[in-house]
Amino acid sequence: MPLSLPAFDEATAGTIIGRVDGLPGYGGHAEWIALHLSLRPGHSGGPLLDAFGRLVGINTMITGPEVGCAIPAHVAAEFLRQDIDVRLIRSA
Repeated sequence: MPLSLPAFDEATAGTIIGRVDGLPGYGGHAEWIALHLSLRPGHSGGPLLDAFGRLVGINTMITGPEVGCAIPAHVAAEFLRQDIDVRLIRSA
């Protein structure tokens, strides 16, 4: 178990299929990572890591049997930067 924490007792191996530009009906995200792996309910929001443990994306949704999508890490980071900036401005 990584970190010896019960919440992290599971990992899933899979393959990145490719990059998808936009998914109809799923908000303004322009870029997605298509995945071939067995995502299950509850995996959304979990990290998508490469073989070296580096963050590649955030698992977001199941789109079909053994197919899912993740938001690329750089897109998630930019969203967080913008969200933090807006909250700082509103609280000032």
